[in-house]
Amino acid sequence: MNINNIYISDDIIHLIFINLNLKSKLQFSQSNKFIYQKYGGDNLKKYKIYHLINNDYLEFYQYLQDYKYTINEINEFLKISLKEIPTVWINSACGFYDMKYIFELLFINQNNLLPDSEIKKLNLHFHIHFYSQLINCLRDSRKETKEHVFKCIYLRPLRNDFKGYYKNKKIYQTIV
Repeated sequence: MNINNIYISDDIIHLIFINLNLKSKLQFSQSNKFIYQKYGGDNLKKYKIYHLINNDYLEFYQYLQDYKYTINEINEFLKISLKEIPTVWINSACGFYDMKYIFELLFINQNNLLPDSEIKKLNLHFHIHFYSQLINCLRDSRKETKEHVFKCIYLRPLRNDFKGYYKNKKIYQTIV
């Protein structure tokens, strides 16, 4: 493909695209007709997941199932989720981290985890109190992982029997 009279192979364009952040992907996909047809429009639909992180668990989970994301993208999702973990409340005085999004991202990416130092930088409190507990529960099988989570008192919000709500009174949805 020629871009401004410079030939760039499709493979190089693909490598450039997959390593861009969302905003840059949107801008890059609009740089010419060929790139838009290959990478823009419906191809960018999968990136709606950025808006679902820590906001809509069921749709977030569905996107993880329906689309293929790179290791770098999953790690970027995890960073976003760790920076602003929502609080879920069991009463007006007692709140817990809503770790569903983090759980899903760690589970599907458990062989390519971010370094501990990175997790500490993103959310020290989470790292100290919950990260190792969550990592120790991870197994190849989702069923086994959920069984280990159920046994861990630190991960109470991830249990199927957890009842809570958000400050906007929306009911807490447990993990699928």
